[in-house]
Amino acid sequence: MTTPDDTRYENRPSHWNQTHALTLSLTGSEISGAFSNANGVSFGLSAGAVTASHNALTTAALSNHSHGNPQLNLTNLSGTTASNSAGFTLSLSAGAGGAGDGVNIIAAGTQTANTTGTVMFSNSNGITFGMSNSSIVTASHNGLTTAMASNRGTDFVQATAAFAGTSASGTIASNGISVSIGPYITTAMLSNAATLSNIRVSGGTTSNLLSAITFGNGNGITFGLDASTMTASHNGLTSQSNQNVTAGNGGFAFQTLSFSNANNFSFGTSAGSAITGSYTVPTVTNSSWTASDGVTSLTIARLAFTNANGVTLTLSTTTGGSATLVGSHNGLTSQSNQNVTAGNGGFAFQTLSFSNVNGISFGTSAGSAITASHNALTTAAASDHSHGNPTLNLTNLSGTTASASNGFTLSLSAAAPGAAAITQSIGMSTQTAGGATGGTTGYATGDDVLYHFVPGSNITMSQSVNGASATLSIYGPAAGGGVTLSAWNPYPAQGEWITSGIGNASLWINQRDVQQPFQYDRFVMPMHFSQATNSTLTVSNTVAWGWYTRNNSTLSLYKSGSGTFSINGSGTASSSNNSGIRVVSLASTDTITAGNYYLGVVWRSTTAGANASLSHIAFSQWASTISGYLGLASNTRMNAIGGGVWTSTTAGPAPNSIAMSDIRGNSSAFFRQPIVYFTSGEITY
Repeated sequence: MTTPDDTRYENRPSHWNQTHALTLSLTGSEISGAFSNANGVSFGLSAGAVTASHNALTTAALSNHSHGNPQLNLTNLSGTTASNSAGFTLSLSAGAGGAGDGVNIIAAGTQTANTTGTVMFSNSNGITFGMSNSSIVTASHNGLTTAMASNRGTDFVQATAAFAGTSASGTIASNGISVSIGPYITTAMLSNAATLSNIRVSGGTTSNLLSAITFGNGNGITFGLDASTMTASHNGLTSQSNQNVTAGNGGFAFQTLSFSNANNFSFGTSAGSAITGSYTVPTVTNSSWTASDGVTSLTIARLAFTNANGVTLTLSTTTGGSATLVGSHNGLTSQSNQNVTAGNGGFAFQTLSFSNVNGISFGTSAGSAITASHNALTTAAASDHSHGNPTLNLTNLSGTTASASNGFTLSLSAAAPGAAAITQSIGMSTQTAGGATGGTTGYATGDDVLYHFVPGSNITMSQSVNGASATLSIYGPAAGGGVTLSAWNPYPAQGEWITSGIGNASLWINQRDVQQPFQYDRFVMPMHFSQATNSTLTVSNTVAWGWYTRNNSTLSLYKSGSGTFSINGSGTASSSNNSGIRVVSLASTDTITAGNYYLGVVWRSTTAGANASLSHIAFSQWASTISGYLGLASNTRMNAIGGGVWTSTTAGPAPNSIAMSDIRGNSSAFFRQPIVYFTSGEITY
């Protein structure tokens, strides 16, 4: 190895003067830091070895699979589709000409919705529609989501099942079960015996020697005797679906289980819930008697009843050589306690039905099995497969695609026919100028964005609409909250008040900012009156006022009012009641919201008779004249103080609009603003 010229640097391979071979034996822990998780591959360490795993599909669609070529139902559009293993391509074209209504068209089946109406989603066929966040249509259904398994048919017995019994025979049918028990007698009395004696009869755990056997009604079983046949009836259900019973020769499903009187055995019921049975002992003439069933006959001296197949027999205590044999059963007498449960709960039923829904169809097979079939796919793509993001070839359209395992979303936007697409965005920024924001920030974007401005608490909004343009003014309350005041007086108590006169029938205008809304029922204007003594006179006065909003170079009337008053005098009487500074109070009720306004006041007075003088009270200002901007010729219409006097005269009411260029504002007299204020509860004339 050679030494580098600058020893501050390490030796590099470029400094070597011969080939060097290097053999490394490293463990996974020594090099694991060189592997970085990226592109779905994650590295790990196991027993000193480096491991790697990936999140790619292990099962996917075939490499030559197709995404399908769906049918396109287009209105005001033309398009084609192309699909192969590389992706799905949808090409659409919308015409650029023609006048249209600029609305969306919704069609279903053979009908098309009215383009200017409202499309309603109607609840029917178990589907209920709703709305979320005023923008998302929701739907729910009342179909079963969990049903009985299709392999539960073995829980029921077919009507053709065999009856298996011990010492008994029977048949199973759809309408009941018939049981026959033979007269099994191996030993009997002589055929010429007058009475029976020493016959051992057993029931359950009791056994007695009897000369007579009596079947007692009980437990829902009632016994009877028909000639030489013992009969029995029960109070069990006679109509019952999907119940099963088996005997020695088979079983069957039944709705009503019947106990048939046969072979001297009669059935009955006791207390409404127990099946009873009675047996008629045949008269014998010898010490032995014969008992038979359907296929067997025996000569016996003792007949024993054995508990079996849900029937329990009990022999009562012998009384006078007689005994009672009582039978009971464990069969159902009602069907109200059958229950079924599913994932969302359970319920009791008498007849359980299976409903076709959610692509599952139910049926029966061989009369006893319930079958189910579905219309779902049996082969599908992996659960996290993508539907691809096809290339969009669009004409006069804009659009995006989004694909995930839960579906493919295609978003398209077309301009209204006859006009180019205009994308608008409106919303609320997270930036504020000292205020507060709430709700969802961001922007609503589209060709036809509808955005509502709703005033919140203590916020006042004012809007002026002119064709396609509009002006929206939003006013917040002044410090102290959104209280509506009962008076408004912009003139401070300090300062000098003087008598002044703008001119008869002159409209004085000045800018006034209302910081907080107020309500009033009186317009108040201080005045000064004087007259010659011992004179007869009449002074008639009209006062009008108007609140104006400004739109560039024009003032527009917002609220207005007017009133009249007169002074009638004869001699010194009128002088003592009216002379000096007096306050004129005129009735007028209204509410002014907070905002930027111009207030105009006009006063017109006429006098008849002797000399009299009536002047308004003004707030003193400087006595100099303003001639206009520096370096320009004098301009009498210079609104230096934001107001002045209208160039026209009027006797009232306040005009509907005033041009700013028609306001003279250069004279010192125009600066002396007539004092007026608005209040509630003043005196009336």
